[in-house]
Amino acid sequence: NPWDVYHSNPELKEVMDMIASGFFSVEEPNRYQAIFDTLLHKGDHYLLLADYASYVAKQEEVAKLYQSQEEWSRKAILNVARMAKFSSDRTIGEYANNIWNVKSYKNSEKK
Repeated sequence: NPWDVYHSNPELKEVMDMIASGFFSVEEPNRYQAIFDTLLHKGDHYLLLADYASYVAKQEEVAKLYQSQEEWSRKAILNVARMAKFSSDRTIGEYANNIWNVKSYKNSEKK
């Protein structure tokens, strides 16, 4: 129940109340009302409120890690190096071949 999460986490409640009050859009106070309504009145189907506390904890961990630029850079490089192909890779390849009629470039330089 999203209301249980809302009432059990004072920080989350404050954030949601700020959204509902128009705090982030003074000129248009209802601009973000749909966020509040979707999460609390329509069931929060993706459990965003339930994940809030762990998201905040992870963000604090990331902020702390970012203070060590050497470790941050190492992790960022490893993260990219371990990535697999994305669906966008296939799409770009198809565009290159079928729409733009460009050929791929093979780098012959050995490392």
